This record gives sequence, C-alpha cells and structure tokens, in this order.
Amino acid sequence: MPVDENVVPGLYSLHLGTAEDTQSEMNGSPSEGVGEGGGDAGGTYVDPKWQFTDDNNSFEDDDEDDMVQHGDVAGLSVADLLKKAWDSVDDAYETYRKYGRCHGFGVRKGDSGKDCDGKLVRYRFFCNREGLRETKHYNRIDRRRMHKPETRTGCQAKLSVYLDENENNWKVRKVVMEHNHELAPVGMVHLLASHRELNEAAN
Repeated sequence: MPVDENVVPGLYSLHLGTAEDTQSEMNGSPSEGVGEGGGDAGGTYVDPKWQFTDDNNSFEDDDEDDMVQHGDVAGLSVADLLKKAWDSVDDAYETYRKYGRCHGFGVRKGDSGKDCDGKLVRYRFFCNREGLRETKHYNRIDRRRMHKPETRTGCQAKLSVYLDENENNWKVRKVVMEHNHELAPVGMVHLLASHRELNEAAN
C-alpha cells in the first residue's frame, strides 16, 4: 500500500477507493494498530471525490463517568468514522471533541469552505497541537513579556467533513488518527481548552 510522503515523517497515509474497499483492505493492515502516543487505530482515509487545495491511557476511577457519557465515540476507528453521518457540522465537531476527550487531546475548528452560493460545504477539525507558532512572534524586538510555552507540534491529526447535498447530511472526507506528541492522561484532559468549554456547558 503506497505511503503518502506529504504526511509528517513517521506517520503513514492510506489512500483508498471506496468505503467498502476501506473495510476490506484495513483488515490486518497497519491502520488497525495503535497510533503513536497511545492513540486509537491509525491511518488516513481520503474520500476519492475530494482533493485538498490549500492507548496506553488508562481510565482512572473518577473518569469512568466520562467513558459512560462518551462511550459512543470512545472506540471509533477509521472504518467506523467512514460510516458516520451528521445532521449538522456542529454535530460532527461534537463527535470529534468527545473522541478527543476520551483519547487525551484537545480539538479546535479549522478552515471551512463554501460553494458559489455561499453555502457551507466543508469543514476541518484539528488536534489542538496542529500547526506551529509563526517565527515573527519570536523576532519582535519590542516584545516586553516572556513568550508563552510552545504547545503546537505540527500534529497532523484531523477530521475533515463535507456536506453531501444529495442526502443533506455531513460525511467524512478525510481522517488522520495519528498524533506526533504525547497524549494527555485522561485524568488531565479536562484541563484542555476545548474540554473546559464542555465542562462549563454541562454545569
């Protein structure tokens, strides 16, 4: 199976034809293994209709409630995500956010795309460690405050979704499961920004 050289070294990409092919080819493939940093099943799926332009975590007793609450997403694999469909882009984001909470990483909304009529048709959600801080922030000579600790690592983990206008729901265009950094212990994951918001909403 070819390796996508555009993915961060150490990660791999699976470019598959159809959802049916995905399930058959993934059986016994490396994408069913454990990802770097103790993540869930690894691998990348790219919907062939689209082109881009632009654990070892153990759940503590006091985190069992989280597993019960988010158990519907905790064990999702690439194949599972390919079957998912959401009524709205917010529902898709909520699924990825809950998945991140169960597996020790924060998530954030990324870029989006609209059609010629201004209708939202695609959205990308990233691991909160995606990207790198711009060098211009380090080169300012008038800076008075100390730099905040660098938290971004260029992580490639993401979930990209698109609007299926025929069925009027949101489906997966691309998913990358691997992370290039250590995942947070589940007992600490509630401190990440996206999950602090979840806690405040629940309260």
